[in-house]
Amino acid sequence: MASSQVRREKIRARREARARRQMLYVIIGVAVLGALFLIAFSLQQQTKVVTPQSRPYAQGKTMGPPDAPVVIEEYADFQCPFCARYATEVIRQLEETYLKTGTGKVRYIFRHMAFLGPESQDAAEAAECANEQGRFWDYADMLFANQRGENQGGFSLSRLKKFAADLGLDTAAFNTCLDSRRYKQEVEQETQQGQARGVDRTPTLFINNRMLESLPDFAQLSQLIEQLVANP
Repeated sequence: MASSQVRREKIRARREARARRQMLYVIIGVAVLGALFLIAFSLQQQTKVVTPQSRPYAQGKTMGPPDAPVVIEEYADFQCPFCARYATEVIRQLEETYLKTGTGKVRYIFRHMAFLGPESQDAAEAAECANEQGRFWDYADMLFANQRGENQGGFSLSRLKKFAADLGLDTAAFNTCLDSRRYKQEVEQETQQGQARGVDRTPTLFINNRMLESLPDFAQLSQLIEQLVANP
């Protein structure tokens, strides 16, 4: 009788120990998941600050002289990863080769194609607000550097305002501009104009009003520029 009771006590003790271990595992698992969530949230909120570029050849959303023989128009969406890559790789080389050196050969124009969702529209409007302070290109660089996937909060209004603060813009003026949706219609109209010209993907380039069927790398783009300069 006594031995049977001892066995039952041991079994109960083992069950209780097992239950405590399971509860401990649950607590540890919840704590780990919570920590991972906090880390992910923190990373999501971090801003990659870019160093503003000196662009004395820029005026508003254009770069280069108005009488340049070659006019390049790019339709882009700030949420588009291919646009970000093209801006940092090809357009930056275009700046270094043709614009900073003052060749007078190229005029480059940025046009909005905000078609990937509401954050594309908000980001484009924010860039226009930055343009009021002569900082369109710095703000565009900031947007491309801080993409977080389509409509995932990367371009929330609070982050768009933080970008402006990080760049040293007049935040009161910027925030008022953004909250007022001052450029909503302008961005929508520019997007619609792009669609009317046949733009259905980003980035899309027009050179001297002719849409390119494929996106050129810098070597191809440079060759085309030189051909147009030699044979206008």
